[in-house]
Amino acid sequence: MSHLYKQRCVEIFPYPKVTVVDYRAIKGYKNMMAEIYESDPIAFIINSLPIANYQGGIADFPKDSHNVDHIISIVVW
Repeated sequence: MSHLYKQRCVEIFPYPKVTVVDYRAIKGYKNMMAEIYESDPIAFIINSLPIANYQGGIADFPKDSHNVDHIISIVVW
């Protein structure tokens, strides 16, 4: 057994808090890129079901459900 499994779990105190300072809608990859360069990481929401069997190329499923089941963060471009 690896030595990693033998380590004792400990709490994180004080637990770091993350807050949202600002939010807005951004559309298009150029605007997304500019926002990342000018500010901080961005997050977006998707319905991952249409891309479950993604094989490559541009994913475009305009008629699929818009139910949200994943949040994705982009921290660098």
